[in-house]
Amino acid sequence: MKFLSALPVVAIVALASLQVSVSSCSKENTDTLIVRDTVRITDTLQLKDTAMTTAILTSTAWKTQESRWVRNNGNISYYLRGGSSNTESLAIQTLTFRADGTGTHYNADGYTVQFNWEWLNNEKTSLKYIDHYPAPTGDHTVTWEHIVYKNGAIKFGEYVTRTGETLVGYSIWIPVSFTQNANLRLD
Repeated sequence: MKFLSALPVVAIVALASLQVSVSSCSKENTDTLIVRDTVRITDTLQLKDTAMTTAILTSTAWKTQESRWVRNNGNISYYLRGGSSNTESLAIQTLTFRADGTGTHYNADGYTVQFNWEWLNNEKTSLKYIDHYPAPTGDHTVTWEHIVYKNGAIKFGEYVTRTGETLVGYSIWIPVSFTQNANLRLD
C-alpha cells in the first residue's frame, strides 16, 4: 500500500526526467552573442601651448630658425638654419628684447640697431617693434602676429614695412643658446 501511494510521485519524477532528456536531445544548442558598442570615450585632455609672456620674450637673445617671406616685388625668400636650399642668409641675425620696451637687433647684414617694442594686445599674441636705422635707410616697422610659444621657440606671422619695400612672412625664432633647431617647423 505504501508502494501505491508513492507511485504518483515516482511517476511525476520519471515523466519530468523523460521530458527533459527528450527535449534536450531534440533541441539544438546554439549560443547567440550580441555585442553592442556602448562605451564612449571622450578625450578631455587639451594640450595648450604656453602663453607668451614678457618674461619669456626678454629672457634670451633670439635667432632665426626658419623664415619664409614675400617682398612687394613678388620675390619669395626662404631660410632654414642649417639648410642647403636657402635663398638668403639669416645665420647671424639676432634680436634681444628688454622689459623696458627697448631692444637690440643685430641684422643679417651685420649692422646693430636699436629698437622700441610693445605688445599690441593683452593676450600677447601680437607685438610691434621699430628698428631705428640711421639715414638714409630710416626706420623699419615690424609687426608679429599670431605669436605661439612652443618647444622653446617663437612662431609667428610677420609684416615688415620699410622705405620702398614691404615684406610679409612667417618665421620661427629660437634662443641663441640652442645648438639645434627646435622641434617645430613652418607648416
